[in-house]
Amino acid sequence: MESRVKGWTRGARQRRATIVAGIGVWLATASPLAAQPEGLPKILPLEFETRAALSAAPERVAADAGVWVLGPDGYEEARPTQNGFECFVMRDLLPGGRPDRQSFAPMCFDAEGARTVLKRFIERSALVRGEGMSPAEADEVLAKADERFTPQRPGITYMASAVNVQTDPTAPRGAFRTYMPHVMFLAPGLSDAQISAGAIQADPAEAFFGGWPFLPGRARPDGFVVVPLDRRLRLQIQDTQRDLIDRLAEWIPVREPVDYGGE
Repeated sequence: MESRVKGWTRGARQRRATIVAGIGVWLATASPLAAQPEGLPKILPLEFETRAALSAAPERVAADAGVWVLGPDGYEEARPTQNGFECFVMRDLLPGGRPDRQSFAPMCFDAEGARTVLKRFIERSALVRGEGMSPAEADEVLAKADERFTPQRPGITYMASAVNVQTDPTAPRGAFRTYMPHVMFLAPGLSDAQISAGAIQADPAEAFFGGWPFLPGRARPDGFVVVPLDRRLRLQIQDTQRDLIDRLAEWIPVREPVDYGGE
């Protein structure tokens, strides 16, 4: 693993030093850390996770985008960016959870999103996998440095993948579904009321799957407006990523039928 990555993967010692420098002296004064929690998402083949990460973006963006993959001690840089975009697969860090009930969500950030939002995912993973913290403990630590993860300008995050499997916030706890390809625009501090007149509060299912732009949840520093892609693009993406859909089913069984056309 060490031979194929840069940056975060130069070992746990360097990663600990980087995190401590970024978030203060919390780790130095905390009680001794436990071993890595059990039940974390499995490490997947490099080739598969790389292709899945890049599936989030248009070919022109993906061609020179950087890639991060999940390793034993956290996310690792599989290849450096050549165009400012950074892609990865967001995979839940929920110790004790079922392996087939943890999200698999390819995302590709522009330079601003990579500098802020992606950085939080990377540091959280390092704290949980590399330092043995619980996800709740990691979130507490990172909350003390929220300003580092707050975008300073608008930007775009691509989630135009056919293998975006996440929990369904409109369904009973534990339900999973594959989300239609979409893009997200960074909207720091904006609320759904300002974007869609409160569509989330009025009808969560319609807001998430109805096809109109919306902002999921309350106003927050790393907020984003979700914009579904049109039907033609969704069906094209489904057709070109069929092999990824089939391979993902080996790791995360999809229990609900998927309608990429939105009909």
